[in-house]
Amino acid sequence: MNIIDLYNRKLNNPNIRFKKGIWDPADGGYENFKRLLRYIVLEKRQWSRDELLINVSDEFLRESKLYAGMERLFQYRIEDTIISSWEE
Repeated sequence: MNIIDLYNRKLNNPNIRFKKGIWDPADGGYENFKRLLRYIVLEKRQWSRDELLINVSDEFLRESKLYAGMERLFQYRIEDTIISSWEE
């Protein structure tokens, strides 16, 4: 099961947890986070770049079940979170 399928299952069933180590940098944590954040912003919310900069916040990440990933990978630095996910 890929990370997006797992994420959607988690949203539909609050008893499902992400697997241990999903945010581990040595085990693809940054890539998992990037894929999920981009999926939520671009596909589910369909935000433009400007909307992304305005709307991505601690509250958004909590609601989206990504706050623990930001905490683990980016030490609560939301700017680093956004920049890392949109390096292009």
